[in-house]
Amino acid sequence: AHYQCFDAFCRVAMTFGTQQLLNSLMYFVLGYVAWQDGAAWPALALAVIMTGMFFTLTQVDFNLSPVQQLQAAILTILGPLGAASLVLNEVWYRVEGHHRTHW
Repeated sequence: AHYQCFDAFCRVAMTFGTQQLLNSLMYFVLGYVAWQDGAAWPALALAVIMTGMFFTLTQVDFNLSPVQQLQAAILTILGPLGAASLVLNEVWYRVEGHHRTHW
């Protein structure tokens, strides 16, 4: 009974740490595999897998109401969706032979 607060803190800290690890791996793959190597589909597949794992961890580890689950799903998907759309747009733009000279 004396350690419930510490146990809850450790559980939350481990969940957030694991989610940050998944995010960092996903953004690394988007930047390296898609941007530098030009392999857009494998990077996109891994981004979808990592986002699914991130969402599953949120559902399993936190007791959320339905509204909070919807908010968590939207916030979970927005970051990877934005990053993937920008990276894939650039990769596919380069594949077509276009090169930007300035921004």
